[in-house]
Amino acid sequence: WLAYLDAAILVIDFLKAGLYRDFPAYAWGIRLSILFSVGNFLIFFFATRDYRKLRPKELKRKHNYKKQVRNAKTSAGHRCDVCGVTDEQDPTMVFRYCSKCVGNHEYCQNHLFTHTHIK
Repeated sequence: WLAYLDAAILVIDFLKAGLYRDFPAYAWGIRLSILFSVGNFLIFFFATRDYRKLRPKELKRKHNYKKQVRNAKTSAGHRCDVCGVTDEQDPTMVFRYCSKCVGNHEYCQNHLFTHTHIK
């Protein structure tokens, strides 16, 4: 709302500058200073925009990615390396990683302490 207030003040000052009929150079000085300051803002604003997001190639890439994500099958979040049970099959099952096994091997609560360690 402060930007709107500032814009309104600039418009009013620009219009009031025409009231200085005795000093036309003063009126044009006010108008030019307002135009240059607004022009400086517009140049900075539009020069710092990232227009690569609007390229047709980028828009097509985003569209294809969203389509692939929509059509992708969801896989199980957790799977036991011993019995193969997933969290989709048994939502109450607790899964943990073994700290003694090399790699990312996940086990259900039934096999966490009874599996053979992978080295």
